[in-house]
Amino acid sequence: MPDGCLPLVLRQVEWRRYQFDLFLIGANFLLRIPGHRFRRAVLRHIAGCEIGARCAFERGVRISARGGVKLGNHCNVNHGVLLDGGGGLVIGSLVN
Repeated sequence: MPDGCLPLVLRQVEWRRYQFDLFLIGANFLLRIPGHRFRRAVLRHIAGCEIGARCAFERGVRISARGGVKLGNHCNVNHGVLLDGGGGLVIGSLVN
C-alpha cells in the first residue's frame, strides 16, 4: 500500500464516526421537540424505526442506533426511555 493511502483511509473512517455522532445528536435533539406526530415522523423517517398505529412518544425519548426498533400498535414510550436498536428491539402491541 502506498504511504499516502493509509492516512486517507483513517480520515474516512474517522469522518464516518463523526457522521454517526452528528446523526445521533441531531435525532435526539429533534425527539425533544413537542408533538407526538413530529416525534413519530422523526423515528420513522430519520431513525428508520418501524412503528405501529397510534403510538405515542413523550419528549425526551432517545435513540442510540439507526433502525433495529420495531413497535406494535397502541404503545406509549415515556420520557427518558433509550431505544437501543443496535442488536434489534421488538416491543409488542398495547405496551406502556
